[in-house]
Amino acid sequence: KTLLLIGSKGVRRSEDAGISFKQTGTSKFRKLKFSRVDKAGSAIVVYGSSNVAVSKSDGKNWSTIKRGKKIKTIKFLDFADAKSGWIADGNGELWSTTNAGKKWTRIDTTGLTSIRSMSRTDSKRGYLSDGSGSVFATDDGGKTWSQQSPFLHKNAVNTLIAPLRAKGAI
Repeated sequence: KTLLLIGSKGVRRSEDAGISFKQTGTSKFRKLKFSRVDKAGSAIVVYGSSNVAVSKSDGKNWSTIKRGKKIKTIKFLDFADAKSGWIADGNGELWSTTNAGKKWTRIDTTGLTSIRSMSRTDSKRGYLSDGSGSVFATDDGGKTWSQQSPFLHKNAVNTLIAPLRAKGAI
């Protein structure tokens, strides 16, 4: 029955299947602008071009995540859980955190022309697509990447999703 609305006016939460909504978070949180949402394991991550927040309580309470001083604009975001995530910035750089944004590390994505979409299955495995139609995979948190079978047409990949796998599955 819980439903969240995410937008430029913050986050609103319904506990009655959308009949009524209430603003969530502190007054400071309510001033932040969000445009997208990511399901991160049992957590929910909301983000906009310059703000990131996480909820571990189905949207009742929120904690902001610092995006890192070198990350000016957030283009895409994908978190595997409340602590492990990637941000693709407006400059085409990929950044990783394993501690809910306390520290961000730039990840080398040699071979990608520009990040178009991303999806993580857990803190180690994930995928990126680029403007050439290529898909790249990692199973070590982004330390190394392998190109998967490319699509035949440029710009063929708009969105990429990798369903979560059971523990121990390859």
